[in-house]
Amino acid sequence: MTNPVYDHKSITTLSPLQHLRQNSGMYVGDTVNPNHLVYECLDNSLDEASAKHASLIGVIIDNKKNICTISDNGRGMPFQNNTIEKIFTMFSGGKFKKGQKDSAYGIASGLHGIGLTAVGALSEWVEVIVYRDNKRAFFRLEDCKIIKEEITNFDCSKKPFSTQITFKPNKKYFESLVFDTKPIKDRMTLASIHIDHLQLLLMIDGKKEIINCTIDDYFKDVLFEGNTKNITPIFDLRSKVKDEEVWIKFAWDLSTSSPPKHTGCVNLLSVDQGTHINMTYNIFRNVFSAIAEKEKLKFLPQDCLVSFRCHTNLSLYTPEYTSQTKDKLSTSKTKLDFLYNDLEKQLISLLEKYPNIKLELLGFFDSYRKRLSASKNIVKGGKEVSRFNQIIDSKLKDCTSHSIENSELFICEGSSAAGGLVQCRDPRIHAILGLKGKIPNIAGSKKDFLKNKEITEVINSLGTGIDPDFSIETLRYSKIITATDADADGAHISSLLMILFLKLVPGLLKKGIIYRSIMPLYGGILQKKFIPLYTEEDLNKFKIQNPNTKIQRYKGLGEMNPDQLKVCLLNKETRKLEAIRYPSNPEEIFQLMISAELKRGLINEE
Repeated sequence: MTNPVYDHKSITTLSPLQHLRQNSGMYVGDTVNPNHLVYECLDNSLDEASAKHASLIGVIIDNKKNICTISDNGRGMPFQNNTIEKIFTMFSGGKFKKGQKDSAYGIASGLHGIGLTAVGALSEWVEVIVYRDNKRAFFRLEDCKIIKEEITNFDCSKKPFSTQITFKPNKKYFESLVFDTKPIKDRMTLASIHIDHLQLLLMIDGKKEIINCTIDDYFKDVLFEGNTKNITPIFDLRSKVKDEEVWIKFAWDLSTSSPPKHTGCVNLLSVDQGTHINMTYNIFRNVFSAIAEKEKLKFLPQDCLVSFRCHTNLSLYTPEYTSQTKDKLSTSKTKLDFLYNDLEKQLISLLEKYPNIKLELLGFFDSYRKRLSASKNIVKGGKEVSRFNQIIDSKLKDCTSHSIENSELFICEGSSAAGGLVQCRDPRIHAILGLKGKIPNIAGSKKDFLKNKEITEVINSLGTGIDPDFSIETLRYSKIITATDADADGAHISSLLMILFLKLVPGLLKKGIIYRSIMPLYGGILQKKFIPLYTEEDLNKFKIQNPNTKIQRYKGLGEMNPDQLKVCLLNKETRKLEAIRYPSNPEEIFQLMISAELKRGLINEE
C-alpha cells in the first residue's frame, strides 16, 4: 500500500456483536473448542442455584452433532418485552446491581452482561425454552436474530424445567466444534462441592452421570492425588461479612517435600491465580515466620509452604478479573482485607489448639531448611534417597505426582526454554530443569566434576546417585528427555549430556529411558495450527502445498512460544524423540570426545 490516507473515513465503528465476532478470543479466551460457550450458560444456571432458586441443573452434550443443552429449574429467564433478544444480542443482564436491595442476585459469577451474547454471536443457532408465569415460551435465534417465537399457556406446576438453552457453535469461530468434556465435568464438580442442595446431571453422547462430590473427597483426590498416608488433618479458616466470604481449607503432605499445590474458586468459578491465592499464602508465611523467630528456628518464610495443599473459596459481590475469561483475580488486596484481616489470628489459635501438630510442622520445616543448607550435593544413591523424600536445591521445577509411572524429566538448554515449558506443562507429570551454559566434558576428566553446579543438579534431579553408589530403585522419573537447540551448539550440549549419562549413570542408558528430542528448524501456521518443519525437505514441501504462508526460522528453543514447545516436546502424539541406547564401545566414545586428532579424522573422512 502506498500513500495511505488517514482521515475521518478511516475510522470504523463496530457494534458489540461485530466486535465480539471479530475479536472472539478476547471474550471467550481459547477458541480451540467451544467450551467457553457451555461455561457461560452453565454459570447462569449455577447463579440461580447459588441464590437458592434452583436445585437441579442438567448439561447434555452431543459431540456427534456438536450440540449442547443446559437446563435448570430456577426462576425461569424473563421473556416479556423482547428480553430474550436483549439477553442474546446486547451486553445486558440482571447482575449489574449485585448486593443492592433491588438486585435479582446476591453473589453471582456474571459481571459484564456479555456471556449469553457471546453464545448467540458465536453459534449457528440458539434455541431457548422457558416455563414461567404459567406460560411456555420458545425462541429460535439465527445470526442473533429471533426467527421463531411461540408463547403458549402452560400449567407451570407440571413444568419439566424452568430454562433450557440449546446451541450449536459456529465453525467460523472455533478450530474444532468438539466439546472437551473433562473441564466441563470439573466445573460441575466444583459447583457440587460448594452448593449442598444442588443436583447435577451430565450426559455425554448418551452416557449419563450424576455429579456429586464433597469438599473432603475433592481435596483428597485432587490436591493429594489419592495419597493420604501421611497427611496432617485438613483444617479450615473462614471469614464472612454479610454474603461475602473467604473459606480456606488446607493441610500438609508430610510424606514428601514438594512445591505447594492449590486450587481456587471465586463465585463458583475455577480461578487458581490472583489476589486471593497470594493473600492465602501470605497468611501462612506471616504466622510461621513469627513462630520461627520466637522459637529461634532457622527456616525461611517460604519453607512453611513445602508440601502445602489448599483450596481457597471466595464469594464477592463485585470481583475483578484480568480479562473477560476470568482466569485470574485482580481485585486489589485492600478490597479483600476486610475478609482476610482476621485469618492470621484464626490460624494462630488453631495451631495453639493442636500443639502436637504445630511441633510436627515446625520440625518438618526446620528439617527441610537444614537439609538444604547442609549440602547441595545429593549424589549418593541408596534407600535413604527416594522419589518422595529427596530435597533438591536447584532450578528444577519438579512434578507433583507421587507415582514415577508416566513422570518425565526435561533437561533443557537455557532458562527461556525451561520457562516456556513450565507454562505449558502438566505439573503432575512434567518436571523441567533448565541448564545454564554448557556442562564440562567429563569424558576424560579426573577432576572433581561434582563441584560443577549444573552437573550436580542433573544428578540430584535423577535421584539415583552415581556409580559406584548408583541405585535404579531411587530413580525419580520414568523417562529422561534432553531438549537442545537444533544447531551445532545444541548438538554439542546434547553430546556432553550423553557423556555425563554414560560415565556417571550408565544404568539409565541400559534401562533405555533416556531420549533426545528432535527439534524443528522451521515452523508454519496453517489454519491457526502450528506445524513443525524438521528438515529443509519438510520446509520445501510445506511451501509448495501452502504458498504465501508465513514461515519462521528457529535459532533456538527460546524463540518458540509455550504452545509450540508443547507440540514439539510434551504432546506424545506430535513430538519426535530419539532413544539413546548404551553403546557397545563406550571407551571408544570417551576417546573420541577427548581426542582432537580423532575428531579431525572424522571430519576429513566426511
